Amino acid sequence: VRVIDCTHISLPKLETIRIQPLPDWYLAREDIKISTVTIKKDAVDRYTIGFQISSAEPFKLQTEKTGSEIGIDLNLDNFLTDSNGEVVENPRYYRKSAEKLAKARRKLNQLQNRAQQEGRPLSTAKHYQRQREKVAALERKVANQRENF
Repeated sequence: VRVIDCTHISLPKLETIRIQPLPDWYLAREDIKISTVTIKKDAVDRYTIGFQISSAEPFKLQTEKTGSEIGIDLNLDNFLTDSNGEVVENPRYYRKSAEKLAKARRKLNQLQNRAQQEGRPLSTAKHYQRQREKVAALERKVANQRENF
């Protein structure tokens, strides 16, 4: 894999593809080597590229130790409680989106049953495929919210 500029990479056996701009710290360093590239396609036909990179220098600078300690309790009622008394609430993204997801999945199931009754394969049922993408987008949104939290 070769980085052509900050928005293009060249993949072997494929072609040059456009990507989101690489971070400034990547472009400023000369010693970074790309060892593995993973390309994934999700249910909504979106692609993500993951790089495994290495360098002689660490990517994160070591911070100074403060000497203070804190205890963290992870639980089900709230996300976490620390020994200073601070409480971080659990946003419960799935529960908030559960009704939308349930309604979208019911509609998907109805479209699947209709296509099967008419003897059409699901790959050619346009309304089914459109609804499948909507369900996948809702599921991806909840997953992204959880990951970013």
